[in-house]
Amino acid sequence: MIGNGGNYATGNGGGMIEEEEVDLLIDTNRVAGRPEDEEADTTLGHVNQYDFLEELGSGAQGTVFRSVSRTDGTITAIKVMEHGGSGRFERNPSALNEIAIMKLLDHPNLVNLIDVIQDRQTHTLNIVMEYVHGGPIIEDDELVEGTAKKMPEHEVKNYFRQLVMGLEYLHHHGVLHRDIKPSNLLLNTTTGELKICDFGVSSLSSTTKSLKVLGEDDLIYGDECGTLAFRAPEAFHNDVAVGRTNGNRIIHGRAADIWAAGCTLYTLLSGRLPFGKADSSAAEIEEEVVRHKTRFIEKLHVSQSCREVLLKCLEKDPAKRATVAWLKAHPWLGMKKKVKYHMTNAQKRPIEITPEQASGSVTFGRVVRKFGKRLTNGASRSANSLFRPSSSGCDGDGLDYGFFASIFGACSGNRSCF
Repeated sequence: MIGNGGNYATGNGGGMIEEEEVDLLIDTNRVAGRPEDEEADTTLGHVNQYDFLEELGSGAQGTVFRSVSRTDGTITAIKVMEHGGSGRFERNPSALNEIAIMKLLDHPNLVNLIDVIQDRQTHTLNIVMEYVHGGPIIEDDELVEGTAKKMPEHEVKNYFRQLVMGLEYLHHHGVLHRDIKPSNLLLNTTTGELKICDFGVSSLSSTTKSLKVLGEDDLIYGDECGTLAFRAPEAFHNDVAVGRTNGNRIIHGRAADIWAAGCTLYTLLSGRLPFGKADSSAAEIEEEVVRHKTRFIEKLHVSQSCREVLLKCLEKDPAKRATVAWLKAHPWLGMKKKVKYHMTNAQKRPIEITPEQASGSVTFGRVVRKFGKRLTNGASRSANSLFRPSSSGCDGDGLDYGFFASIFGACSGNRSCF
């Protein structure tokens, strides 16, 4: 997963982790507009034209930096990740195509991907992203520790509208996020915009994939990736899954995203998770998601209209669950008749990738840092079951090709939602 670990696209830092794995060399470099004799005091290193300005945080998949482009002075965020030397993109046209598509996605409610730089010598991947001044709307650790605060309904409505608009754009272009949760929603404290981040386990629907199972265009493996506490019931339970192949449950990705959005909506309104507690085991979370009724929604002090949206998003049968179109038409959100809540013609236009764009979607460079700290794929900041993925991998036979799956091979068992 690209994100959390200090959230790569934010100005908020995260916790530190042990220094191990990849040595990066000492060097000097330049921040745009600064004289050479100041370089040692102002930057931490560089990759290609990007100077590392400060560390924002660390997580299970690497270290996050605020950075600046020497080319035009643009402030960016870079996540430096180790990939073990397995990611040979030139041998994986599918991965190149997916990255090219992700780089062309452009919506105010998404954190935009700017560049992907691979360093073969240190086996690091550098994800250059739009920098968002702010942080997650709620951190995972706040939910585990019980310190998250509930928000007023009118405020949550504004955020949820933006989440729905971001999901509409992603789903329109065949991108299934697969890990919607509050910590993957960044709130720009300057503009008030909510931005969806962390596409590390996202999947692209395609005709090739749809031919493999039941002729559908958004089928994904439900068992493996994403955050346990936000996983849809069909991902756990055979009776509501579409089917199974190679031992994995097959589910609809768009419906699973809506379920996770519903869990997120409840969390923002209540300051709590709808399913699971701080000491819940994975089995107990599964039992609650699959078996328990959603009576907890009735106890919320919200309008009846808001309650209807929650109940429809948390419908256990994916065939009866809310869709983006249903949500946009619902009176609580008030989006149906307002032009600003609808995609523009430019946003609707299909994303077409040329062979040149695909082959050039990943650039190559050398990561240089000024100190001996190492990167890590170490343990998560929280070992709580609520935020652990399952023990199996994300990658399958092509049906479910997560973004950057070629880098990690598969989402290994020690992969963390942080």
